[in-house]
Amino acid sequence: MADYEPNMVLATKAYNVVGTRPIRHDGTDKVTGAAKYGADFNPARLLHGKVLRSPHAHAKIKSIDTSVAEALPGVKAVVTSKDFPLSYDDPELKVDLGESVVGLKFLKDNVLAGDKALYKGHAVAAVAASSPNVAEEAVSLIKVDYEVLPSVLTAPEAAEPKAPLLHSSLRTEELGQRNGKVSNVAKRFRHSLGDVEKGFTESDVVVEREFNTKTVHQGYIEPQAAVAFWNQDGRLSIWCSTQGTFVVRDTVSEMLKVPVSQIRVVPMEIGGGFGGKITVYLEPLAALLSRKAGAPVKLVMSRNEVFEGTGPTPGSYIKLKMGATKEGKIVAGKAYIAYEAGAFPGSPIDAGAQCLFACYDIPNMEIEGIDVVVNKPKTAAYRAPGATNTAFAAETVIDELAEKLGIDPVDLRLNNASKEGTRRADGPIHRRIGVVEVMEAIRDHPHWKAPLEGPSRGRGMAVGFWFNIGLPSSCTISVTKDGAVNLVEGNPDIGGTRTSIAMQAAEVLGLRAEDVHPTVVDTDLIGFTGLTAGSRTTFATGWAAYEAAQDVKRQMINRASEIWDVDPETIELKDGEFRSVADPELKISFKDLAGRLNDSGGPIMGRATIDPKGVGGSASGCIVDVEVDPETGKVDILRVTSFQDAGKAVHPSYVEGQMQGGSVQGIGWGLNEEYFYDDAGEMTNGSFLDYRMPTSLDLPMIDTVIIEVANPGHPYGVRGVGESSIISPPAALANAIYRAVGVRMNVLPMNPGAVLEARWGKEAADSSDK
Repeated sequence: MADYEPNMVLATKAYNVVGTRPIRHDGTDKVTGAAKYGADFNPARLLHGKVLRSPHAHAKIKSIDTSVAEALPGVKAVVTSKDFPLSYDDPELKVDLGESVVGLKFLKDNVLAGDKALYKGHAVAAVAASSPNVAEEAVSLIKVDYEVLPSVLTAPEAAEPKAPLLHSSLRTEELGQRNGKVSNVAKRFRHSLGDVEKGFTESDVVVEREFNTKTVHQGYIEPQAAVAFWNQDGRLSIWCSTQGTFVVRDTVSEMLKVPVSQIRVVPMEIGGGFGGKITVYLEPLAALLSRKAGAPVKLVMSRNEVFEGTGPTPGSYIKLKMGATKEGKIVAGKAYIAYEAGAFPGSPIDAGAQCLFACYDIPNMEIEGIDVVVNKPKTAAYRAPGATNTAFAAETVIDELAEKLGIDPVDLRLNNASKEGTRRADGPIHRRIGVVEVMEAIRDHPHWKAPLEGPSRGRGMAVGFWFNIGLPSSCTISVTKDGAVNLVEGNPDIGGTRTSIAMQAAEVLGLRAEDVHPTVVDTDLIGFTGLTAGSRTTFATGWAAYEAAQDVKRQMINRASEIWDVDPETIELKDGEFRSVADPELKISFKDLAGRLNDSGGPIMGRATIDPKGVGGSASGCIVDVEVDPETGKVDILRVTSFQDAGKAVHPSYVEGQMQGGSVQGIGWGLNEEYFYDDAGEMTNGSFLDYRMPTSLDLPMIDTVIIEVANPGHPYGVRGVGESSIISPPAALANAIYRAVGVRMNVLPMNPGAVLEARWGKEAADSSDK
């Protein structure tokens, strides 16, 4: 790796289409403005909706009077929680959201509050009217009698025995069972391997630290939007911006007690999601309003509603202890992690625990975790949900261990890197993974060895791991008479997946990527397909496209065999041409054979449905250079290099974009982003003006290194790449800040105030020691 390139692909196998960089299929529509997003759909007779939201972080709803609003001219419908079906009391009723399973009652109560408002911005009622202005006026006329209650905003505070209770019937789940005690702790678990106390006894160096991270939003540009029309024939159609059309269909079906066969969900283009557009918020409300009004209803969130009324990632408290021998062997790791679930159970604490020590082969581990409800919006997924919090703790502690042992930080990690056969603390054994290869790429990269001169400058690195998911996918491919193919699939495209899926089909059929025309369709037109999340789409739906293309290939070979009157076993498809192995004179291009289909037996369509089990986890890492202003605590980013194991980069440009985008979000999480609450539980920075996300002016161009350690569980070795890159930047920044100004950071975000406070605390401690 002596010759430096800004974007490097350490490829291990070459294909004709897979691994190339064709122009994305949806590019023209998106750059010309022809693409239609959630708020762009305007059917005839459209009504406009608006949601009334709680002004209080915690309050009992004593009564709701909608009579004045209903009497306002132009108002066509008003709904409250009483308009939902009443059979929600069974706590065992669950809804599968793809990446998580949630209680149906809690999900309904999040869409519209029942007897209590549990966070500022909690939806309480909704109206549909002839115009947005009338809808907004009508909302202001709804009278709600609240009894304001004390609020609690952090997991450690909410877990205290005397903390205000959010739910009168919530009992802690332990080992899959609910105990008899009512509390804010929704779940408690413990993972262990070996004897952790024995491991600490054998350690020559032990580091124990506590960490606190704040609530962070995904920051997608397009707000949630939904249009619903409940027709007189009983059919419900929903047009929305979502990461999972089938999740919306199935969730709305459960919430409104409507058969799934009566619901059609149409995916609009999606302007960013990052996990935040899986959960339903507006779709059930638009449906209920449409049923009452007898017309289509549109609901679109404002930016403030997005911040206050949708799911951010959880704030957390983590206490972490690790021990190592003087030879550089990490022999013990112990963690206590408490995640904020928001107002209802279900933070990503399980995933955080699974990923906490996943990059390392540690013989003795113990992880205890609690999922705690607080008076904030119910948390949702955000790019490797839960993993960034725990990696921040683990990677800064490991960096400190390396310092105390006098070992290079990369070398210490390599000495303890997990590999195929390593067992995680939560039980699973790693399949073939690229943790070692990622660490070696970091060690060998010119960035790690480059001089970094000047005062108050520092360099840090960190690594991370995300396990990825599979889930079912469906795909159909039909052959056109001009030799192209039409590919139909069901995953909303938020990262270029139309093209990455099409490329895998093209590879099988010997076509150009441009000859495959992908379309994302609604739930009536394709078999069940899992959500666009969990880094699964290129892996799973791409595999479905591979199998559908194989089906096309088999049928085309059979058709050629009928035309030539030869055994189909003697025909092969190579470089877009069918050839007889037995008779070299018998050959025909894919295009020419396609032109003869209708005259030789009829059209050909391939199809496939899969539920893949060969999911391959993705390791990642980054190197960050910073400069810290010692007077203000402001951190400037000088250089960033991102590393990730993609298995096989189907479209390297898209992989690089995912790596760069995840790195930027991780940097924002690390340095600036947070929900800032006042004492009353109100978010005071609910706009992009005050919620500080990085822009291009804040960052250098991010260099990338794609490592390819093939996943044996996929035909082309693909691993998901959409999430892992966000995990390591906060920890790498913390390690760089330490080398710049000598303070170990234990809070996120590491904004100027936090950096100065840490410096002052260190100076005070140093003075007292003297």
